[in-house]
Amino acid sequence: MYLDQAKMKEEALHQAGFEDLVPCTEDEIAFLERWIKRPFPQAYREFLHWMGYWGGGLLVGSDFFYDRLMNMQEWARALLEEDHYPGELPEDAFVFFMHQGYRFYFFRFSEGADPPVYYYLEDPEKPEQSTITSAYAHFSTFLENAIDKGVKAAHSLAALQAKIAKMNPERARYLDALDKRRRRRGE
Repeated sequence: MYLDQAKMKEEALHQAGFEDLVPCTEDEIAFLERWIKRPFPQAYREFLHWMGYWGGGLLVGSDFFYDRLMNMQEWARALLEEDHYPGELPEDAFVFFMHQGYRFYFFRFSEGADPPVYYYLEDPEKPEQSTITSAYAHFSTFLENAIDKGVKAAHSLAALQAKIAKMNPERARYLDALDKRRRRRGE
């Protein structure tokens, strides 16, 4: 429904070398909703049912999936406090993505079935000047963009690996095995 465009890109993920997507169960989603004391927007629920537990290597190195969602709420607030951010997250914010502890994305429960996405990026030089900005008009757009970037990065990596394979086949096999292990671990 809300993620139809994103789901049409699933084959491109697999062709680019991404593993199978792993959905959350309805019980896992219900657990999160009880914990957060709110039902998720439909687009986000659809995401959780599609690949909420594991995205096959998509957004590897970032916290985006089920097993980190509860911690991210606290981590984001701690980052704002550490940066002496003058405001705070809205009461109805849900942080669904965090990267390396210095940036995160969130949506607000009050903003509809496919809510806008907001972004916080820590300014390492002047953390007190870091800001929250509007990033995407909809969660579905965020996800489509993430898939497009992931596929593009995978194709670039494949082209580089092919180039290395021509120059040094043994090194190419080693790097390929290393990449597969990294993806399995979710790095």
